[in-house]
Amino acid sequence: ERLFAARRFPAAQEAYRELAAVATGAERERAQVRSGAAAFRARRTAAAYQALSALQPSDAEAGAERLYYLGECYRRMGRESAFMDTVRRLGEQHPQSPWHEEALFSAGNYFLLRRDAARYAGYYRTLSEQFPSGKYAALAHWRVAWRHYRSGDLEAARRLLEAQVVRFPRGSQVAAALYWLGRLAEPHNTAVALAYFRKAADHFPHFFYGTLAEQKLREARLAPAATLPDNVSRVLAAVPVYRPNLTTLPLPADLPEHRRKVEALEAAGLPDLAVLELSHAGEDSTHS
Repeated sequence: ERLFAARRFPAAQEAYRELAAVATGAERERAQVRSGAAAFRARRTAAAYQALSALQPSDAEAGAERLYYLGECYRRMGRESAFMDTVRRLGEQHPQSPWHEEALFSAGNYFLLRRDAARYAGYYRTLSEQFPSGKYAALAHWRVAWRHYRSGDLEAARRLLEAQVVRFPRGSQVAAALYWLGRLAEPHNTAVALAYFRKAADHFPHFFYGTLAEQKLREARLAPAATLPDNVSRVLAAVPVYRPNLTTLPLPADLPEHRRKVEALEAAGLPDLAVLELSHAGEDSTHS
């Protein structure tokens, strides 16, 4: 497990193979599946597919993981229908397994990259509904909401953006949700729009959407209404105060690069953008 976690996949594959040779029962089945998973992670797709296809584990955990990695092999090999079939089988045989959660996210991403909005929204919606506390729930919900906004279904987008804040108040999409709720309200209710912009600006001052919201407030120069609709008040009340505990955060690997950009922005007399740039240090841009 340590070799796998350290991304030393060839070594992990060999270690799992050795374990499978001496283990019995569920432990042996899990080691066999993990060996195939390590081969996949090492980009030995043909070997992973061959190994995983030959297995028929009786252990539920091993069976779910096998189906997930088998599906990922199909995805990498361009066999879309087989990939979709494994996602479906995971849902039928292991509906609550974290491997089903992973498969739904993978399927959503697959169709997102292909710009197939109807299909990616379906997988993301299922993911956020079946795994409401899962690690992908907030992002999946956000992508469904954004799809409705981009397609012009603004009423559905409003409801989903409100739910985004209420259901996932500590998610990284909250600032964006508040800003776009404000934009949706602008043509119809300026007071509601300003209330959303104020919340985004006050709670996320160094975030991209916080800076956009602050700009909106400067342009408007109006105070928000004291009384707001109940649904708006509920959304605003769900937003926690942003207090990052910077003493416990590890230094990101790309901090030197961001620091150079910050120094250049400060020298140019742009301190607000310098702070914004520093807040992006360590963000993961490789997830797909």
